[in-house]
Amino acid sequence: MLPAKSPRSVVRFHAATVALLLFAPVAIANAQTDTEVVTNETVVHMVTGKLSKDLIVGKITAAVPGFDLSSEGLVLLNTNKVDANIVKAMFDAAESAKRRGVANSVTGFDEVLTNEIMIRMVSAKVSKDLIMRKMQMSRSQFDVSSAGMVNLNQNKVPQDIIKAMMLPPRAPEAAASTIPVRPPVGKPTEPTKTPAKAPAKTPPPPAKKPPQH
Repeated sequence: MLPAKSPRSVVRFHAATVALLLFAPVAIANAQTDTEVVTNETVVHMVTGKLSKDLIVGKITAAVPGFDLSSEGLVLLNTNKVDANIVKAMFDAAESAKRRGVANSVTGFDEVLTNEIMIRMVSAKVSKDLIMRKMQMSRSQFDVSSAGMVNLNQNKVPQDIIKAMMLPPRAPEAAASTIPVRPPVGKPTEPTKTPAKAPAKTPPPPAKKPPQH
């Protein structure tokens, strides 16, 4: 027969149980917060360590992005056989962090693309989709003159990329956010006035007939 518990021990047991239930969700939430800064080197290390693609993408999504998404960074990732879908996840994580204002450790956003940079990425066999994605996030100063386009074609730059290079350059986001929208210049439109109706004319009194004799 088990000894009966004293009232004081029962109270302590219940207090400990309540505290555990209250603080357990906080502990779990803190455990799930990933504060590691993931860099290109981290991604390459996970790839060479033969982690599955899903695990790597999950880590990229949960952790703090510290990627180098410059053209040179993309070339090195491709050289180290990092899958294009993993690199796309790096783009997604970096752009999401930038929208939240926490992408200070990501480099490559301010790179200005040129014909030479495009040729270098194509020569390094960076996938066309990644090159297009890089063009979407970066500014550019392309030479799309006839001579420039011939040079691009001779260096085996795909036609789709050359067509994208011919589009107007993307406006910087900072400038677009600081320029206020102004109303069109011109005289303010005056409200249309309804002309006043002329008062109805009173018909003249009938003429009096002369008296008959």
